[in-house]
Amino acid sequence: MTAEPEVVALLRELVRIPSHESEGAVVDLLCRRFRDRGIPCETRPVGPAGRSNVIATCGEDVRSLIFNSHMDTVAPGDPAAWREPPFGAEIRAGRLYGRGSADAKGPLAAMIVAFESIARSHPRLAGRLILTAVCYEEENGRGTQAEVAAGTRAEAAVVGEPTSLRVCVAHKGVLRLRVTTRGKAAHASEPWEGANAISAMAPVIGALDGLAERLGQRRDPLLGPATLVTAMIEGGIGRNVVPPACSILIDRRLLPDESAADARAEVEALVRPLAAEVGEVSLAEAAGIEPQAAIARAALAARAAVLGEPSRAVGFGACCDMWHLTKQGGIPAVILGPGSLSQAHKTDEHIDLAELERAAEIYRRLALDWLNAPRD
Repeated sequence: MTAEPEVVALLRELVRIPSHESEGAVVDLLCRRFRDRGIPCETRPVGPAGRSNVIATCGEDVRSLIFNSHMDTVAPGDPAAWREPPFGAEIRAGRLYGRGSADAKGPLAAMIVAFESIARSHPRLAGRLILTAVCYEEENGRGTQAEVAAGTRAEAAVVGEPTSLRVCVAHKGVLRLRVTTRGKAAHASEPWEGANAISAMAPVIGALDGLAERLGQRRDPLLGPATLVTAMIEGGIGRNVVPPACSILIDRRLLPDESAADARAEVEALVRPLAAEVGEVSLAEAAGIEPQAAIARAALAARAAVLGEPSRAVGFGACCDMWHLTKQGGIPAVILGPGSLSQAHKTDEHIDLAELERAAEIYRRLALDWLNAPRD
């Protein structure tokens, strides 16, 4: 029997560890793994719930690069809805199935294997390579935010997300708002004594749908259109009560040239005449670098060397930790990794194993090329 490639074996270990509520077991696995290989590593607590990042380093020269990817995943949902067990890491027809296989344990596994290869084969590395396996990415990127706040810095960074091995130089932001309508409770047999907040929400949703259609005309050459989606709704206090309140959660995706303040004001101007209140739930800013930035050119060159084909920089349709690195840390970054974004957060999430292996080689080549490049 042919031995399983190291990156595949590691990914199977990672996928078999549920990490949608806590990354603790993944942290333990990675710390043991690095220590067994003589690689310096440390953990950084993030938040009050005992969750942590793992930071490993090799080399110590001036030139520097960060590998960044996340250990946490979204929940698997109903396991019965999966054809393969969500934590089984089963392999079928060259694909590994399981929660996080694409988002983002596949990119993380490829980064780790590339990092370990460099640490093992280049003890006198001409630069410093930093691996940050972070927590809380699915919760507004709090793990990477903590690394930036702690002073983790490098000349450039690579964010491991499922990009189908495309080099991405920008991502959309996301502004989440809660919109609420108020009514008056009454017995459902005497609705005229109350005011139905759910009914009051109907024209609000209609107005937001109209705004979403207009937003489709705003486009970025790399990222496509701005979007707005009514993602959640809740209201009512009983089956025989006129509902006194109704709330919706809207997901507004921002382009790099849009401000969150302007996007919120646009929603408020639309819904306030309909007697709706607006409150902010969360914000992740859009981010990007120039397609001709040095790290983008280096990533494209490494990709071309491994895949044997040239390509151009593109945009990443979702949001990720790039914005913490570039906007808060001043670190130019690209987004690059194996797996398809279309698999993220879905049942039967999977990753192509040939792509996974190629990603590890792209990361390895990119790091060595970057760290060994002549100084300006």
